[in-house]
This record gives sequence, structure tokens and C-alpha cells, in this order.
Amino acid sequence: MLRGATGDMEAADMADSRKVPGRSPYRSLWKANVAAFAFLVLFSAGTTMWQIHHMDQLFIRDAEEHARLAANIIEINAKSSLLASEALEEIISVFLQNSITFIDFLQSVEPFTRNELKAFAQKTGLAGVTIAGQGKVVESSRGWLPVAPAQLCPKGEKGEKFISYPEQGLYLVARQAESTKSCIVAGIRNERIAALYSTINIRHTLKEISGLKGIRYVKMVEGSGAGGTAEQRRPLLKSGPEGYVVEVALPLSRNTLLVMGIDATPLQSRHRLRWMFFIMSTSILVIIGAVLSIILYRHQRSQLERMKEVEAQLHRQREEANLGRYAAAIAHEIRNPLNAVSMGIQKITMKKKGLPDTDRKLLRVLLEELNRVARIISDLLNYARPVEPSPERIDLSAMMDRAVLLARQRYPEKEIRVEVTGPRPLYAQVDPDLFYQVISNLVLNAFEAYSDQGRVKIALSSKGPVTEITVANKGELPNPDQIEQIFEPYFTKKVRGTGLGLAVARRIVKAHGGSISACMDKEGWLVIKIVLPALQKGDRGGQESNR
Repeated sequence: MLRGATGDMEAADMADSRKVPGRSPYRSLWKANVAAFAFLVLFSAGTTMWQIHHMDQLFIRDAEEHARLAANIIEINAKSSLLASEALEEIISVFLQNSITFIDFLQSVEPFTRNELKAFAQKTGLAGVTIAGQGKVVESSRGWLPVAPAQLCPKGEKGEKFISYPEQGLYLVARQAESTKSCIVAGIRNERIAALYSTINIRHTLKEISGLKGIRYVKMVEGSGAGGTAEQRRPLLKSGPEGYVVEVALPLSRNTLLVMGIDATPLQSRHRLRWMFFIMSTSILVIIGAVLSIILYRHQRSQLERMKEVEAQLHRQREEANLGRYAAAIAHEIRNPLNAVSMGIQKITMKKKGLPDTDRKLLRVLLEELNRVARIISDLLNYARPVEPSPERIDLSAMMDRAVLLARQRYPEKEIRVEVTGPRPLYAQVDPDLFYQVISNLVLNAFEAYSDQGRVKIALSSKGPVTEITVANKGELPNPDQIEQIFEPYFTKKVRGTGLGLAVARRIVKAHGGSISACMDKEGWLVIKIVLPALQKGDRGGQESNR
């Protein structure tokens, strides 16, 4: 029946260990927290990239509108330039034609000499006059014509030609004279006309537009197929010698393409600001996330620890309930027969005659084993029985002396040196019977840890609101990883121990509002410490003693 109870409790331990598998829940919680904040960072990065893309599209559309506006301005300016050029050339042509008609008339009366022609040109404001005919050429001044007169004179009678050199401000009319049968070339030169031409010229317009704020360059691409396809004319963000620009290409005609580079430095600055904001916000989010994650992780871990403690407590309660039932059954089924057998053996051993020494020795061994079984049953009943202390004001130092005396009587063959330090008397509010069971158990365990001789250190102290009791030994010690298990039921290093002594001691100490713990100190001593609520200072006193 005892074996069955132990097996049930071991199965419960295994089931409990499966419910709370080590640290794996902590890892899963940590991963979940990290995944959540990683999602927030990725979402923030995606939002920032979308905003940057949307910003690029808006800037490109705005640049395209600016380019279309500039193209319309250039187109209007080109038409105006053409009309102005035509009007200017018509005025100049009429003026020069009238001058040639008058020169032809004078030439028919009397031919001009070079000096007379020069004086006539100066008086009328002409740049120069050239009369070529009958193998003779008369010029108002040498070299005023950019080409030879033969290249300018029209072919055939009554022909007339208008020639312009707008960059130089020079306009010419060449005509065959009716009366003198000669070719007369007259020209007018004016810097204001050249300036006017350069002002209304389309290239001047391009240069002026290039100087506007926000425009990096404007150029015209001419030639067959210069217009390109619609895909090739899409606005592009590019970086080059001109800097960071949006290049827009718009057709002015079938063979002419207007290419405009609009400054994209503001867009680049916005990109930098957006990325700086993203980095700052992400850093703040990561820091806050890390702090919150650590707080949440610790909170979740404490909750899991609390759940483990509750489950362990429930498991112990189930174990104690099962053990109580089994212990009651054992006491009922085994204890009475054991008492009968023990009394029978004692009666047989009391006979003085007729019993061999070997049989008498055997009966004595049987009696000791029966007593050991009885103690095991008593330990089971003590562990299973509810602890209900009746506290009294007890001198712990006197109780410790009784426990040491009991241990010496139990093991008279062992040479154990006991050192007890602390105030005398040292009072505490405890149940005398229950707490003596705890003290005697600790001292007996310390004695049993040595095979023949050794040393046990016992310390009593009062520190503020608590009273402490420590019992230390260096005998047969558990492994460091087994320290936390020594208060569990059935854990023992003894060959013939039940493993219930310290488990019962823990229940009694907790019932008194205290705690019990075990540790290995730096010198290799196993130290069992009991902490109890202390009495008022007026109830304390004492002296130290060594044994």
C-alpha cells in the first residue's frame, strides 16, 4: 500500500513537470513580444517608404506642370518672335527699297563717285551702298559687305533680294536698277536692332528660363525622331553634374523636344528629414518597446512562477490528502499487528532459560526492525496530519540543549563536537511539541551525516523583527543541484531513511509563520536556516556558550 502511494505521487510529479516545462514558456513569451515590436518597426518603415514614394510622385507631377508651363511660354514666345521678326524685316525692307530707288534715280542723272556714295550713306543713315555694273563696282566703304556683291545680286531683270544677318544687326536689300542696268546693294546696321533680335530670339528665352529659381537647365533637342516615345518622355528623378533634378521632356514640334531639369534639392531635403524622423521615431519605439517588453516579460514570468507555485501547492495538497488516506489505512491495517508481534518478541526475550543466545540476538534485531517500521508509520502520520500549533513562550536555547542531549544518547558511539552560539535565554512564540520535533530532527540529521566523528555548528540569533536558527554540518552532503530537493517528501541520502523528516519540519515552520531554507556556504558546510517572527526586545537576553 505504501509503494502504491509513492508511485501515485511520482506520477503526479511527472505530470506536474510536463505542465510547466522548464523555461520554454519564457522563451515563447519573449519571442512573442519581440515579434510584436518588430512588426511595429516594419510597419513604420513601410509607412515611411510609402510617404516618400507619394512625395516623389507629387513632386514629379508638379515638375511636369512647370515644364508644360515653360513649354507653353516658349511656344508663345516663338510665335511672337516670328511675328516681330517679320514686321521688323518688312519695315527695314521698305526703307532700303526706297533708298535704292532714290540712289537709282541719282545714278541715272550722274554716276556716283566713291566719296559721293560715302557721303550719301552717312547722310541717310545707311551702313553702306554698293553699285556694281558695266564691269565697275563703287562702294561707300570697303569691306562693309560680309560677302561679294555678285553673290548678293538677284538674277534676271527687276529682281530683288532681302538678306539679313540679325546677330550682327545688318540687313541688306539687293536689286537690279531699271535705269542704269546695274545691281545696287544697300544696307542698314543698328546695335539696337541686334539687341531687339536677341531679346525676341527663342534661345534668349531659353537662357532666361534657365536662370529662374528652381530651374537647373533648359535645352532644345532637334532632329528627326527627337520627340521620342511617350515612355521615353516620362519624368525621371536623376542625379548628375547638375545635381539632383527631375528631368522632364516635352515635344514642341515633331522634330523638336524641350528638355527641362527642375531642381529636386528640396525633395532630397524632405527625404532626409523623413528618414531622420523615421530613425528617431524607430529608435524611440525600439527603446520603449524594449522597456515595455522587459516589464511585460518580467510580469509574465512572475505570473508563471506564481502559477507554478499554485500548481505545486495544489500538488502537495493532493499528495498530502492521498498520503493521509494511505497513512490511515496503514495505521489501521499494520500498526496493531506490529504491536502484537513486538509484544510477543519482548515476552520471548524476557525468558531467562531455554533460549539460545543466537536466537535471543535474532529476536533483538527483529524487535529493532519492528520499531523502525513503527517510526516510519509515525512519520507518515505526522506528515499527513494537519499542523495546528498551539504557540507558547518557549526558550529556544533550552529546547536546543534537549535536542543535542537526545542526539548524544541516540548515537553514543559517535564523537561529535557541537558548538552552540547565541543569546541565553532566547524566547520565541512556538508550539513546544511541534517545534521540538523540528529542532530534534535537524540535530539528529546533523549527527547522522557523520559516520564516527565530526563537528556540528548551531547558532541562535535575534535580528530585528526575526529570530534565526542555523544548524550546519560537513558530513555526507547532497549534491549542489539537490539542495532545493531536501525538503521534498521521500528525498533522503540515508540508506534506511524515509525522507519525510525535513518535509514535516517545513510544514511545521510554515504553520508558525516562518521559513526554512538550505544552502552550501563558501567553506563547504550544509547550513539549514529557520527564520521565525521575533518577540519584543524586552523578552530577549542571553549569553554565548560553546560545547
